[in-house]
Amino acid sequence: MIAASVIHHIQQLLAEGASSQRRIARLTGISRGTIAAVAQGRRRPHEPRADEQEEPLGPVERCPECGAMVHMPCRACRIRSQNPKPRRVRQVVKDTEEPSLRLQLRPEHEARYRQVRAWREEVGFVEEEPRTSIAIFGAKDHA
Repeated sequence: MIAASVIHHIQQLLAEGASSQRRIARLTGISRGTIAAVAQGRRRPHEPRADEQEEPLGPVERCPECGAMVHMPCRACRIRSQNPKPRRVRQVVKDTEEPSLRLQLRPEHEARYRQVRAWREEVGFVEEEPRTSIAIFGAKDHA
């Protein structure tokens, strides 16, 4: 959607008559077809509806309902209140002896995975960041 201010600017340039539609298209970055539609009156500025009007933005603070950092009033909470649909609630898994892997492994692979994890915990193995290789093309001193 093209902003109403851009449409008004195009209409102003067309009314002046000093520039061709092609030049106006180049100046504004809008297609020539759209410029022609504005010139013929087939394309008018989009006036925002009452429900699309921008709300005044309040300060950024934590929403007491959803916990997000937002400009108050929280738009997400307002929309949720207008459309009361049951939401999925994340279940918090309590610490158990066998933590959930969150992996879908075959039983034999899961057993091996748990073996390796136990070994790493015993020896205090700390994973390093993955190594990345950067190839620089065109360098004169490459091996």
